[in-house]
Amino acid sequence: MTRCVNYAQCGNVIERDAEGWWEIIGWSKGGKGTVFDRTLTGTVMCEQCHTRRKYSGSTGQGDLFGP
Repeated sequence: MTRCVNYAQCGNVIERDAEGWWEIIGWSKGGKGTVFDRTLTGTVMCEQCHTRRKYSGSTGQGDLFGP
């Protein structure tokens, strides 16, 4: 069990590996595709923060439909 990297604003608990987006260090040819020599850093982002970052560029961006 760990907390989302955006703990100051989010703090979601991530209990299983499949529930979060894990930061990695590794190598990929041409910057795309599969990752060789993958190493987990131990930093994880929850699904909600991932969606915010993917579509707004920032995990701190507010929700359009949220409270």
